[in-house]
Amino acid sequence: MQSVTELFMDLVQIDSVSGEEEEMIQEIVRFSKQNCDLEANVDSHGNVTIQTDGTGEALFLCAHLDTVEPGRGIIPELKDGIIRSTGNTILGADDKGAVAAILVALQHITTNSKIKWRPLDIVFTVSEEEECKGAKGYDTSALRAKTGIIFDGTGPIETIMSASPYYARFDIEIQGKSAHAGYPEKATAALPTFLSLATEIKKLRSNDLLINIGKISGGNARNTVMGKIIMHGEVRSFDLATFQNGLSTLQALLDTPYACEIISEIVIENPGYSHTEDEIDSMTKIIDSALNTTTTHKKSFGVSDANIFNQSPNLNVYNLGDGSKHAHTTREETSVYALERMQELILKLADSSTKISQEER
Repeated sequence: MQSVTELFMDLVQIDSVSGEEEEMIQEIVRFSKQNCDLEANVDSHGNVTIQTDGTGEALFLCAHLDTVEPGRGIIPELKDGIIRSTGNTILGADDKGAVAAILVALQHITTNSKIKWRPLDIVFTVSEEEECKGAKGYDTSALRAKTGIIFDGTGPIETIMSASPYYARFDIEIQGKSAHAGYPEKATAALPTFLSLATEIKKLRSNDLLINIGKISGGNARNTVMGKIIMHGEVRSFDLATFQNGLSTLQALLDTPYACEIISEIVIENPGYSHTEDEIDSMTKIIDSALNTTTTHKKSFGVSDANIFNQSPNLNVYNLGDGSKHAHTTREETSVYALERMQELILKLADSSTKISQEER
């Protein structure tokens, strides 16, 4: 049986940037059959589901198969318990650390009959990094579990993301008219409109509303009056009313007449969620007992598949830290300790003697 570290280092060498997860999908199906004697089901979106029988309440486990760029040709290196990429790429611990931990735990469960394991609903999604497309297309009707765990947050394993924001992206095109810099009277400069609009958008930001312009492009030559500027941004808030009000105010700004034409699109990508104090207290006690640790919790401005699955009326999903650092950068790293810690928690929660919900207490 491979260790979780060995499997992780194998998995990150399989290219699977968003939308190109086929080889990872095939690897999950192969591993499930050859190592666990279980048939995996692949839906029309590419999501992979593995279900096991057992005793007690079912548990939902989920991780995503895709990575961000630069995520091709990853070569991992293990040194002093830390795993990093040797090249100018990400590592892919987000989220293949969780994939490896779930698979190795599953192999242990299916080959160890001495323990009464609970039923498992395991889902590996695709395109999480692109609007959680896989989770959005997933049919949850066949899931038996009411409680779920995802390892896709920032921080140690024993960190619960108590809330995640509502999220929308916006794309704005400021359309003026370009001309040679020597004849500015023939141009309708986009820059003044951009400066005015960007200033007003910045004023919308508050402690409860994150609004950000993350990418700007425009112009084609230094001797030309810029006639078009395109900007891409986002809006996030933990509070639905604040989120909706922010979007309405942003739209009103975009509808205001300017010297240049404004072409815009606002798209709501993810709903938010917030666990109750009772839910957090309950899961904190479960993890504290399982890992003999002190669990913490925090709101996270990041979004994950938990945002989507928590919209299912009968499913309560907790997003935990995956123990990695510097996700989505070439400095990304994880540790043998974090990978083994994830596997340990999965096995403890899968043991039917561990109570995972109020109903089991």
